Amino acid sequence: MNKEKVEFMKDKLLTISSYYSDIREYWTILGDLDEKYDETLEWYNFDEWLNGSGEKRTGIAAIMLRKTQSVFWDLYRESESELYCVYKEICSMEEEEQIEIWNRKRKVFEQEDFEEFLSDAFEYQYGQTEAMKEFLRVLDEMEN
Repeated sequence: MNKEKVEFMKDKLLTISSYYSDIREYWTILGDLDEKYDETLEWYNFDEWLNGSGEKRTGIAAIMLRKTQSVFWDLYRESESELYCVYKEICSMEEEEQIEIWNRKRKVFEQEDFEEFLSDAFEYQYGQTEAMKEFLRVLDEMEN
């Protein structure tokens, strides 16, 4: 067993699972904010809401919010893909190395199935260790 590689992969998993958790949460918050702000524009700045011209500060705010949400969508998808790559890399390691990392040998899922299940089952956790535990919980659920 390559202990250095195992420790490296543990750190990598910790980092990417918590990054995924944070970015996913920020994207969700931005989506909620966009929806609420859209309703505010509809009620209090109907012309700006209808045209979406971005001539007023309220319209500029709506445009920038959508652009920011779009950037975070891209970051979310990238982090999800990166998390899958780390997961798959660990799954390709020797059995005893896998057990050292996540206490058992895991099944390998296709990326599409992995991402779909992850997006449905993952719940935001604050902090690196908690986010990684949540990721492992989701993997356990996927395998059952």
